[in-house]
Amino acid sequence: MHNFGIQAKIARMPPLTTTQIIIIALVSVLSLRYLWKIWRRGRSWQRVIGWSAFAIAVYFGIIFLVSGPGAGLVDRLPFELVTVVAAGFVLVALLKVCEVAFTAIDGEFPKLPAGVEPVNVHRKYLSPWMRGAAVLVILLAAARNFVPNSWRDNWTIATYVAGLFSVIGFWFLHYRARRFDYGRTALVFDFWIHWSYPGGELEAFTGLDANAPQETWLGPAGILYVGEYAPWDLSIYQLTKAALIMKVPARIYLTFQQTTLGNSTSTDVLHVPIPEGHLGDLAVIEAKLRALCPKAQINLSSENGAQ
Repeated sequence: MHNFGIQAKIARMPPLTTTQIIIIALVSVLSLRYLWKIWRRGRSWQRVIGWSAFAIAVYFGIIFLVSGPGAGLVDRLPFELVTVVAAGFVLVALLKVCEVAFTAIDGEFPKLPAGVEPVNVHRKYLSPWMRGAAVLVILLAAARNFVPNSWRDNWTIATYVAGLFSVIGFWFLHYRARRFDYGRTALVFDFWIHWSYPGGELEAFTGLDANAPQETWLGPAGILYVGEYAPWDLSIYQLTKAALIMKVPARIYLTFQQTTLGNSTSTDVLHVPIPEGHLGDLAVIEAKLRALCPKAQINLSSENGAQ
């Protein structure tokens, strides 16, 4: 039996001082004012607030259950089991908050025609790693009963940490993969420009997927160039520069900034050749990109020395 002793701890807490009450009141007023601003941004941000309130309710609900009506039952259960179940409920609620928050920032997932399922290109590369991480955490948990007693506390902490970071990390990567799979699927149904390359324009380019269709799709959901997809303006991946280079063949240089966990960034560049006779499409592309990516440097009307 494990006694959490939460009721006794609450009973021993000293009463709040006048200064503490004033500080709490000020913080509450400022927080409510900020929440009201967020609420007025629209339905997507209202969902963020709603799910955040739900996550907080889950957290305090678990505390109430452990210290109140469920204390007797909880005390008869193994401490590790209670911790895992409680942490699981809180983590699921927090990840749902992350989901709706990213959706509020990036917009809804691209709409697909009825009956059309998103391709499984980016997610399929992630699935083996997710299964491997799950097996590793299960093995760590099972091995706890076989390690020396002096190791068990640290082993338990290591297992919790591995599980926590695996869930958070793979959730982030899976969100990105889903975004990319939905985007590349939607692109061929809703596009501005579609180029194909029957005249050998790709012969000078290396590193391309020889099995992918030799074509480029540009539309609201991003660009699909010879099997390589990039979205225009997500919080985790966004266009920063579009430039024209008048080599043979003429080409567009598209520079993207990718943000990963820990807020580290990297740069991806696509060199997209323009098929002969399609330079007139650049005006359409430039206007669309300026509207979608107002912070990016867009210049497709003249060669500007992109590197």
